[in-house]
Amino acid sequence: MSRREKMMRLRFGERMSLAEIGQEFGVSRERVRQIIGNSGRVLSEAIRERNEEIENSISTTPALAKKYGLSEGHISGIRSGKYHMIAGGNARKGEIVERHVSWVLSENGIDNELMPTGHPFDILALDEIRIDVKGAFTTSKTSNCVSPLWHFHMGKNRRGKYCDVFICVIWDTKEYFIIPDSALKRSQTDIYFCWPTKRPTMGKYQKYLNRWDLITGATNDKKQSERISP
Repeated sequence: MSRREKMMRLRFGERMSLAEIGQEFGVSRERVRQIIGNSGRVLSEAIRERNEEIENSISTTPALAKKYGLSEGHISGIRSGKYHMIAGGNARKGEIVERHVSWVLSENGIDNELMPTGHPFDILALDEIRIDVKGAFTTSKTSNCVSPLWHFHMGKNRRGKYCDVFICVIWDTKEYFIIPDSALKRSQTDIYFCWPTKRPTMGKYQKYLNRWDLITGATNDKKQSERISP
């Protein structure tokens, strides 16, 4: 980053005065004004591009604050309202997982849209499949399981009415379990399973590892249901 770019960031990003910037670089306020120059239009475009990068990034808020030299509050203000944050957990981590899953869906050829803050589900895929994203960052403690035990909480109000598919993500290894809501019991509000396991295809939920086809299959099932409905 050039000296001029740094001065512009301090002036328009951090709202520092010309005198304060001058002190930072050991020059007069008039010299700062000369270096920055008549940069209104250029600056506006640069800020717009920077804000778009921040909005579309899957990095954490602290990481972006460090990268762009802005406060975490400033970063949060840029991001606020555009993406849904998972309720009942760490909002910052939830936001990261949702953005990441949206990207992975796109990489698998599945069109999708992240939902806004406060929406009852996280992602809408193929214009009709409602997805709730769940991330696990640490294992659950248990004395009965040899393999690591993972826990994903769905919540009572998400089942069926607002969600067709749950995508459960083990964050450290970036492993994705695509679990249809129909595979769960009606009263069920939590998913527990061991992973990795010696018999990955035999488990109740482990068999859903990387089953992205179930999302497109859910679309076909909906269309079939509409055709046979009276």
